[in-house]
Amino acid sequence: MVMFSLKRGGGGGSAGKSAYELAVEEGFEGSLEDWLESLKGEKGDPGDKGDPGEKGDPGDKGDPGEKGEPGDKGQPGADGFPTEEQWNDLVERVVELESPDTEE
Repeated sequence: MVMFSLKRGGGGGSAGKSAYELAVEEGFEGSLEDWLESLKGEKGDPGDKGDPGEKGDPGDKGDPGEKGEPGDKGQPGADGFPTEEQWNDLVERVVELESPDTEE
């Protein structure tokens, strides 16, 4: 049987070199900003289309549209019946038209 002993923590070591310092040691010539910019690669291919988002709130009411063209002429309506007042007025006018002229 093999036994392992695990200890927590590694103790206090010295600080290591930064990635930039290692790059300079390996031959990189330029400032830290130049090195950071060099880490950016070419633009990649577009990713897959994502899932649809949730439905948003309704927007503000829009401005009214332009006035439309007149519609087609409608079918004639059914003959109506006059009101009692209209009927009495009509009868009175007919009576006046049929009465002999009394002014002479």
